[in-house]
Amino acid sequence: MKKCNVWALVFICFSCSLLIYQIIKYPKAYWDPERVAEEKAQVQTRRRHDKMWKERHRGYSEETYQQWKEQEDKSRMRQLAEESYRKRYERVKVRLIIQE
Repeated sequence: MKKCNVWALVFICFSCSLLIYQIIKYPKAYWDPERVAEEKAQVQTRRRHDKMWKERHRGYSEETYQQWKEQEDKSRMRQLAEESYRKRYERVKVRLIIQE
């Protein structure tokens, strides 16, 4: 066998093992297309929101812009935490109902 073929074989084996490791470690990322689509939509919404934010606050200093951005991020993180807590609460509630 040629030397380049051996290196190609090693590379292919390494790539496949990495892919298998990722699938085992993060199975929902590969098997839950609804969640992946939801995350993509959130990223697109965030980009659109950032673009509108910059347009609306054009002319202000970068420092002021960063302060506003931090406040906005804090409120968004609080909202996401409340949302995840609500979803978790609903799941636990459903489990308790099922157990009864």
